[in-house]
Amino acid sequence: MTNKNDRTAICIVGDSRSGSSIFQGLIQLHKDATAVGELRRLEQFVAQGLPCSCGKPVGQCEHWQAVMQRAGLRADEIRSQPPRWKALRRVDEIVGFGGVALRWTGLTRHLFFDGAVAANHCARLLDAACEQAGARVVVDNSKDPGHAVYLLHQRIIPVHVAFIVRDGRATVWSKMRRTGISLEQATRHWARTTYAMLALSRVIGPQHSSWLRYEDLCADPRQMIGGFVERLGLDPRNFGGEQNELHHHIGGTPDFSGADFDAVREDKRWRSEIPVHNLTQFESIAGKLNQRLGYT
Repeated sequence: MTNKNDRTAICIVGDSRSGSSIFQGLIQLHKDATAVGELRRLEQFVAQGLPCSCGKPVGQCEHWQAVMQRAGLRADEIRSQPPRWKALRRVDEIVGFGGVALRWTGLTRHLFFDGAVAANHCARLLDAACEQAGARVVVDNSKDPGHAVYLLHQRIIPVHVAFIVRDGRATVWSKMRRTGISLEQATRHWARTTYAMLALSRVIGPQHSSWLRYEDLCADPRQMIGGFVERLGLDPRNFGGEQNELHHHIGGTPDFSGADFDAVREDKRWRSEIPVHNLTQFESIAGKLNQRLGYT
């Protein structure tokens, strides 16, 4: 799982509001780990002058400037996103999934439209961020299954895909409250993402992927994170980062200020807040899939 520099990238995959920010934050408490946030959005952040989590626009952030320089990339040439046209994205995803499933990534990466460039640039940035921090592990919290497929086609840094899932009812209710989208929209997006995660986890296999539940992570964060980093060759006793130190993440939850083992608590508000008719609608659309994940 390690390259010649003994570095590994963790690519988190999951729907939004599933606990990925907590997961990323806890891993970053390890002395040999660092994190970049949602790397696939870096291109957008640079183009639109959006801020890094430190508060400065990404293009003016000294940390990201140093990472880009190490990666040998100018801010205006970075490509971290798939093709803009939906049809081309779907072709890339199908081709990429087939390449991962058949272990033909050496062939299929040449068939991508923009995916090969995005994979190369993201891999170079992840490796550079790891080097910049003097870390052995770097966390990419992009969450998108397609982004993980792209990363699995590059040869710069080994990738371990970490799938994180949360009770679909909790995820959907949180998405509705935060974004204002309808329950049907939120549920169908959750179902599509979850099906993609299940399929991708099967083809990657357990050696290069992990499956975590938000509820289990909240129940015993030290054990869950300790066991996870140990799989990557890190000492599970070597945690000592400060949750309040300045980070340089792309995107993520706006009001998330960091993670701490002793402060992690499962958010159960959905159980008392979600209306009965919304629960009924969710069950009619994705109830069986939620049960398949062990949620009753």
